[in-house]
Amino acid sequence: MNYIDQQEELEDLCKSLEQEKIIGFDTEFIRETTFVPVLCLMQISTTKDIYVIDPLEIDISSLIKILTNPDILKIMHSSVQDIDVFYKNFEIIPKPIFDIQIAASFLGYGDSISYAKLVKKLTGAAICKESKLTNWQLRPLNEKQISYAANDVKYLHEMHETLLNKLEEEERLAWVDEEHENLYTLDSYYLDPELAWKRVSQNREIPFFLNYLKSFAKYREELAVQNDRPRRFIIRDEVLVRLAKLQPKHQEDLNKDRVLKKLLPKNLVSDLIYLSNEVRKEKEELVVPNKHKLSTSKELLSDLLKLYLKYVSQHYKIALKNIARTRDIDNFLNDEPVKFTSGWRNDVYGKVAAEIVAGKKMLVVEEGKLAIKDTP
Repeated sequence: MNYIDQQEELEDLCKSLEQEKIIGFDTEFIRETTFVPVLCLMQISTTKDIYVIDPLEIDISSLIKILTNPDILKIMHSSVQDIDVFYKNFEIIPKPIFDIQIAASFLGYGDSISYAKLVKKLTGAAICKESKLTNWQLRPLNEKQISYAANDVKYLHEMHETLLNKLEEEERLAWVDEEHENLYTLDSYYLDPELAWKRVSQNREIPFFLNYLKSFAKYREELAVQNDRPRRFIIRDEVLVRLAKLQPKHQEDLNKDRVLKKLLPKNLVSDLIYLSNEVRKEKEELVVPNKHKLSTSKELLSDLLKLYLKYVSQHYKIALKNIARTRDIDNFLNDEPVKFTSGWRNDVYGKVAAEIVAGKKMLVVEEGKLAIKDTP
């Protein structure tokens, strides 16, 4: 294992990595108090060695080129958060990626198996997670912390080979490749401030509620980015919802609300009152139709398709969410486009699901087990 905190060492490493076809990759970062995650360590493995790189001490520009090199496959585990770190810091998405957690979910290892559990199942090795919650920004790092970080890439190549062989045996590699494409979608890592309101849990209760929520949520999103602070540090979700219900005209309106008076940052009050009064000028109410609302008969069909989904998941040993989610089923019943009506999902689930809805197939119990039959 090599700890790299000198620029010359990193440049030499990158020249070497340019010759590799596959590398293991992981990061350690902190995001509790910032909007942009703080990248504290980068770990890279080849089939011969492991490198722990300190981005707080050196310029990693040359390494960025490795991560975006289309000819070098990056083996990762649960890669979404690591990708988010790189997009928010450098506006790049590392690719191509082989995510071993995604691959494992197509082979009966569960929905979101942890790295340590997957290492144990596939290699028999036990990983100590003692340093998991360490403060990775503090320097110097001790030997135990560096060893912990190195372990996060130590077994990636071995597990990649094992999972790849299993996927090829089951003829599911194309399915996993399709899932990997979703990792490269920009929408997963960038939120348009205009759409920030959609992330706030709420129920529209009064006229123009969503107009106000949209304005307040956009304001918070822009402040979070400008000040590099988590959204909840600017204004909490429940405060946004309360503001959208109150629709204040004057500061006195806020003072009368005990919750807002306590939780709303005083330095933001004048801006929020101004925004509220600007929204009040809008003539058209923002209304989002509830596309997922089902009739009573369709609710019963939805329950039936969820049962069949569970059957398919167990039969193929594929995590439920990889095939379909509850919202997908509801959208399908409302004649909206869904993923499971094409590709491999259609083969394993969508085709029969459509036949169940059409009355051509039915679920029956035979010898205590669920089965699918043609209708008489």
